[in-house]
Amino acid sequence: MKPTLISCLFFLCTLSLSAQNKDALKYASFIDSVQLHTYLSRLASDEFEGRKTGTVGETVSAYYIADKLRGIAVPSAWDSTYFQGISMYKQVYIPKKFQLGDANYTKDYSYYNDYGQPLSIQTDQVYFIGYGAVSDSYNDLKPVGDIQGKVVLMFSGEPSDKDGVSYISGDRYGQSYWLSKVKEQKPQAILLVSYDGSTYYDNYASGSRGSTQYERKESKDVPVVNVSEILANKLLESLKKTVKQIRYEIEKTGKPQSVIIKETVEIGGERKYDFADSKNVVGFVEGSDLKDEYIVLTAHYDHEGKSYYRDDIYNGADDNASGVSALLEIANAFATAKKAGKGTRRSIIFLFTTAEESGMYGSDYYTEYPIFPLKNTKACINLDMIGRVSTDYESITNDYVYLVHNERRSGDLAEVTKEVSKGVKLTVDYSYSGSGDKNNFFGRSDQYNFATKDVPSVLFTSGMHDDYHKTTDDVERINFGALQKRAQLVFLLTWEVANRENVKIGVVDVKGISE
Repeated sequence: MKPTLISCLFFLCTLSLSAQNKDALKYASFIDSVQLHTYLSRLASDEFEGRKTGTVGETVSAYYIADKLRGIAVPSAWDSTYFQGISMYKQVYIPKKFQLGDANYTKDYSYYNDYGQPLSIQTDQVYFIGYGAVSDSYNDLKPVGDIQGKVVLMFSGEPSDKDGVSYISGDRYGQSYWLSKVKEQKPQAILLVSYDGSTYYDNYASGSRGSTQYERKESKDVPVVNVSEILANKLLESLKKTVKQIRYEIEKTGKPQSVIIKETVEIGGERKYDFADSKNVVGFVEGSDLKDEYIVLTAHYDHEGKSYYRDDIYNGADDNASGVSALLEIANAFATAKKAGKGTRRSIIFLFTTAEESGMYGSDYYTEYPIFPLKNTKACINLDMIGRVSTDYESITNDYVYLVHNERRSGDLAEVTKEVSKGVKLTVDYSYSGSGDKNNFFGRSDQYNFATKDVPSVLFTSGMHDDYHKTTDDVERINFGALQKRAQLVFLLTWEVANRENVKIGVVDVKGISE
């Protein structure tokens, strides 16, 4: 549903017109919260199965986006299909054996590490180390001693009281913090308890067609073996305790329950590579006198798929159906302006990337095999998770957005954003930028691959929240009013950059980029 004439006029009257082009404000008003809701609700529905790369859900998502681009008269940048095909190598870990004493539990585990290695483990004792957490006041490793070269069993998360407050930090470090710390102790393998029962895992070894990245040398990383809670209880049987009982005792007493378990365990597994055809979806609105120069807008459409144990679906409403929905509305606004004879000087590329969650492979592929020359690409503006209100702002305002930039790699995009943000009355927060950003946002999303190719790049996001990469990231938690304003801001920024006489490129210094 598009806004009525009355609503458009109301929008225009409420904006600050002093520094804004009236045409820009007019077409920004076509970005509609109702249409955003329609797009996002569909993309984040169970029908799309979490949009995991290499799955049917991803394919359905790509066709949906292409169909919507066609419907709003945004031409394809590639061919009539809108698809830029990518051949990827899907690395799959295959469990072969989990022998506990005389019993076989092969179906109750899986394993992984950074790039995989054949798994072959034999031991007659397992070091149970709780959460693997170590501090002056709490130490899970002290009761068992050195774990180098040992097989350890551990929980994810942190030792916490009944209210979820950590005995160490007072807050949560995150589910994988202590896992990474335990890896530094160089155990032979880590058996990690999977509370939801899911032990399935795969990943993608290459994002480039014909790449030999998957042939790299074997990883030296410590293998992590996901074990179901049922299997973990079997390992703990000699202690006459269960996972739930031990977690409760830690919660109640604030004391470690670590112990060496005398048990014969044999674990085996292998890996294989499967081809996984994937695709970027690319739309294009041609410019006028500077049509051979380009602004690329990006939003990844893939997410985490579903649990293969309970069929729980990671719908990814904020991550990143929000960015995709916004980009579709922005594309419609630019196409509408062009049809009315108000198109931009530079051409605009609408790039919906795949495989961002697997390693930003979709944007990596585009920057290696660009449809339009990167030397003529004047800016990359990325939208990733722009539909929520972060915990830092939830008690303050919805009218904000984080702009993540790099001083050496973002040109003058941050300065231009300050200018145009008055048009939608949004607070632009720069605290996620720079090497001091605790979340390292600049290196974690698709604009990074453009930045490394000397394209001035920025990321817009509404920040982190408790539903990140969880099954609870659903459409009901999206703030569509805030999403609409953020999309309008990106439209105004793009309009300005696509029409101004010169675009500042910035300093080229690879060492300066935030990794």
